[in-house]
Amino acid sequence: MTIVISAGFLIRIPNIPILEESARNLFLHVPMWFTMMVAFVMA
Repeated sequence: MTIVISAGFLIRIPNIPILEESARNLFLHVPMWFTMMVAFVMA
């Protein structure tokens, strides 16, 4: 998870006007949701 968060801020995402920040949101939020769901299932 630390690697994903670090890479999310370090990797350059192309600036496409129609996307705005949605690419970065996908890059950061999808792994967090998977991690959260796994933690909930394990709990």
